[in-house]
Amino acid sequence: MSPEKRQHVLKDARTLAASYLFLDTRHSTQRRQERNIPISEIRRAILNGTLEPERDRFSEDHHDWSYSIRGRDIDKNVIRVVIGFVPSSGHGEMLAIITAYEV
Repeated sequence: MSPEKRQHVLKDARTLAASYLFLDTRHSTQRRQERNIPISEIRRAILNGTLEPERDRFSEDHHDWSYSIRGRDIDKNVIRVVIGFVPSSGHGEMLAIITAYEV
């Protein structure tokens, strides 16, 4: 049985991103470099973007949900940021940046 989806994804993501409480995963770091998307643009998309609930996915491997936020970078290009939430001993939880790409 999968855990319930988070109720306030965008609000929670924005709160964590505004406080710079995010974790850039190894996958995200690699893909961002390949796609030339700076972390500052990912943060901008999270803070100003919209949630795409139809793209929510449950991962059996990670036993958790991922969520997509669609936003714009400084040049007005549309990017999609896939996020999750991970526990953090110092902060309760952090925002995990799973991947990002231009749409």
